Amino acid sequence: MSTWSIYGVEFNATVVGGITQQAGRLGTTIVGEARSGEPYPRNKVVTEQKPEVDFTSIECAAALAQCGALGGSIADLAAGLKLYAYMNLDGGLRAAGSTHRKITIVEGIVYPTTLSWQNAGLAQVAYRAMAKYDGSNAPIASTDDSAVPTASDDDERFTCGPVTIGGVTIDQVTSLNIEFGIEVMAKARQGAIWPTDIWIKSISPTITITTDDVLDWAAAAIPTGGLACTQANTILYLRKWNAGGTGFLSDVTAQHIKLAAAGLAHVETPFDGSGSDEQTTTLKLEVAYDGTNAPIAINTASAIT
Repeated sequence: MSTWSIYGVEFNATVVGGITQQAGRLGTTIVGEARSGEPYPRNKVVTEQKPEVDFTSIECAAALAQCGALGGSIADLAAGLKLYAYMNLDGGLRAAGSTHRKITIVEGIVYPTTLSWQNAGLAQVAYRAMAKYDGSNAPIASTDDSAVPTASDDDERFTCGPVTIGGVTIDQVTSLNIEFGIEVMAKARQGAIWPTDIWIKSISPTITITTDDVLDWAAAAIPTGGLACTQANTILYLRKWNAGGTGFLSDVTAQHIKLAAAGLAHVETPFDGSGSDEQTTTLKLEVAYDGTNAPIAINTASAIT
């Protein structure tokens, strides 16, 4: 008897580490109702499967460098997208050699779903990959008795850095959540069970920020009627921790993450508190396309300016 742990996720031949969660779903639809007045169904058939996997990493820069805010085609990864079931060694740590399970997707779309941070925690980015049938092979396949690739250094840790919304400095941020807002469509043709076409229908991101400064709701900050934002005056940084030590890398070191967005910022919750806890204010940026840049422009190797 054996058990397995999670491992790094491989984009072609690049391993992204810091994986905190992974899960796969086959998305099976089964049809089979009772007919002809009978109380029991006589037949069950699989009419559809839409396989997908989710994974989350705290190596935010490494992950976003492989797949940014607009997602990407898995077919562009020569060796596909690969996840692993990492065999635990009975009586020890992890098994060596070709004893693990490899899960591979060779066609489809991989895209970020959220980028989030909570006070005193680490930033993390979550992804979803939806698989497409290539006409020959199962859209998601497993290979047993596989070796795992060399692990990443797993040396990236990020926290919230400076935040400016519409030219207004927000300096008491307690949580940050980016919904990348990517809607993917997958459709089967000619009676196929698996998707034969897959595409991005729309991208409509939102950025939600919670602060413990109720004065962020003000005419001089984010007013009741909202505030127009450009990518030039709306910038969020994720500050990189100094690996193996304390504190952060210096601001001038180009290893921080910079996110810029345009759109309309508004106050979602002007004040919220209970008991003796401090009140919070929630701000939301409804991201819009400025006609030139990606809705959220990401630089994974930026200085903080």
